[in-house]
Amino acid sequence: ERLWVSAAVAQARCIIREHPIEAVITTSPVLATHHVGRHLKRRIGVPWIADLRDPILDNFALDASVAQARRYWKRLEQRILTEADQVIVTCPELSERLAVRYGEAIRRPIATIPNGYDVTDFPVEFSRRALLKDRFTLTYVGSFYRDQSIEPILDALRRIHQQWSNAAGRIVLRVVGSLSAAQRALLRTTD
Repeated sequence: ERLWVSAAVAQARCIIREHPIEAVITTSPVLATHHVGRHLKRRIGVPWIADLRDPILDNFALDASVAQARRYWKRLEQRILTEADQVIVTCPELSERLAVRYGEAIRRPIATIPNGYDVTDFPVEFSRRALLKDRFTLTYVGSFYRDQSIEPILDALRRIHQQWSNAAGRIVLRVVGSLSAAQRALLRTTD
C-alpha cells in the first residue's frame, strides 16, 4: 500500500504543477486513495473532499478482528473525518454513525449523496404492457463480499420461472461487478 500511495502522490504532484486544481477528491474503496488526498492537503494546501462509498470501521468486508488492523482502520477513518474539508457518504445511516463517533471533531456536516441515477438522464419511456411483452433485465451492480451470496436472487428467479411458464427468456439477470468462482459456478448451474 505504501508504495502505491507514494507513487500516486508523486504523480498527483506532477499533475498539479502542470494543471492547477481547485480541490482533490478521493473516493473509496480503495481506502488508500484517502492517504493521497490527505497528503496533498497537508503538503500542498489543496482542499480535500473524501467520498466514502462504503463504511470503514462498520464495513463487514474488512477484517477488523485483529486489534492492529482495527486500530489502523479507526485511525484512517478518524483522519478522514477530522481533516478532510468535506466528507461525502452514500446513506444517511452512515452519516449518523460517523457523526456520533466523531462529533464536533468533524470539520463540516457530512454530505449524503445516495447511489442511484437521475431519471431525466434516461428519458426512455416504459409502459407496463411493453415490459410484460418484451424482456425484463435485472441488473446487480456491485460485489458479493464474504458471506454474501447470489443464491437468494437465483432462487427467486427459479420460483418465477416455475410459476410463470412464459417467463423463460424474458427475464434476464445481468451482474456488473466481481463474482467469486463459487458465485460464477452458481450462475452456470442456473443457465
